[in-house]
Amino acid sequence: MTLLPRTLFGRNLLLMVGLILLAQLVSALVFVSQVQRPRVERFADYAQLHIETLRQALQRLPEAQRPGYLAVINSQPNTRLLAEPDRPELGTAPPSRLARQFERLLRQHLGADYELAWQREPARWLWLSTRVDGQRYWIGLSAEGMLTGGSGLLPAVLVGATLLALLGAYLIQRRINAPLAALAEAARALGQGRQPQPVPDDGAQEIAEVAARFNQMAASLAATEQERAIMLAGISHDLRTPLTKLRLGLELLGPVREPELVESMAASIDAANHIIDQFIDFARAGSGEPLQAANLNALAEEAILSVALPEEVLHTQLGMLPPLHCQPTSLVRLISNLLQNASKYGKAPIQLSTTLESGQIVLRISDAGPGIPAAELERMQQPFTRADAARAQQTGAGLGLAIVRRVAEQHGARLAFQQVAGVGFEVSVRFPVQPAY
Repeated sequence: MTLLPRTLFGRNLLLMVGLILLAQLVSALVFVSQVQRPRVERFADYAQLHIETLRQALQRLPEAQRPGYLAVINSQPNTRLLAEPDRPELGTAPPSRLARQFERLLRQHLGADYELAWQREPARWLWLSTRVDGQRYWIGLSAEGMLTGGSGLLPAVLVGATLLALLGAYLIQRRINAPLAALAEAARALGQGRQPQPVPDDGAQEIAEVAARFNQMAASLAATEQERAIMLAGISHDLRTPLTKLRLGLELLGPVREPELVESMAASIDAANHIIDQFIDFARAGSGEPLQAANLNALAEEAILSVALPEEVLHTQLGMLPPLHCQPTSLVRLISNLLQNASKYGKAPIQLSTTLESGQIVLRISDAGPGIPAAELERMQQPFTRADAARAQQTGAGLGLAIVRRVAEQHGARLAFQQVAGVGFEVSVRFPVQPAY
């Protein structure tokens, strides 16, 4: 199981955050080694010189002149010089990492002649005590500005970098996701057998090229589908003409005919006409029919009338359903094919029901027969395929379930087959109430 995000946004964000944080870390290391450390070392050298100068001046001045010298030094903004009675209030710890580094360097430079301590907050002063002629003096150096550690700077920089990465990933995602979402929607429509709208190809060069290639592929498939439909329609028309003439010839034979032979020939003509009807249905399934709001119950009743099953064979149970955006003629064909299959290859009684379940409109058609073996289900939904038990009665072209599957996919519906205990073989079709077209 990978820990990487699956979305493009998540991966862009992770990459950008990682790169920005790595850049910040490298920048911080370079800044510390090339800027901060030399800066502290120079400040330590300056402080050592300054402190030694003050100490030597005190040593050379007569004791009576020292208070005046202290007053002059204390008038300066960044230096203090106090005698022992006026010792400052001292703390225990340096205010920052840089201050600790400065203290360590200064101790190395000054040796054991001085004691170092830091003044309590809020002021940032380093105090050094030394003795001159037996008198203790305190020398104070301001550390404001020079030794501020910036302890809150790094977290602020990291937070700012993360926010910048989020903003960058969001802007990148907006530019990439819109054309990809349009491409995914068009591919989904194409997979359901519908002709998608052309995908815009005016974006970035790489995505525009993908969109242009997809549009070419969709146009080529549409042209191939149209040619196939025209070919099937032409073949069906050409076959139906001689069949009609044969039917007319049978009617004109009059008394010079053998009833059994005529009946057999008429049945063969009807079977051929039925096969042609299936060819036409398969070629036209969902092509060119606009989407409409329809009630599945009304479509089921229309399909029942077209199949004309006796009332004692077919039982219906129609629930309250919301409108369904669909291709009505295609759905009537789907229901009719399922009812015809149940009547031909199943056993009475046949049950048809519609319900609303968990935001889906569910159509169920079942019969008391053995149904289709699980191993044969996928094969039986392919064009020109019949079950082995039905081959002896070849009254169709094996397109019934192929048409059902094709229409279901075009409506974003889920087709399922199962053997239900106490009922028999059941086919269910689950339609989303508001499919995304």
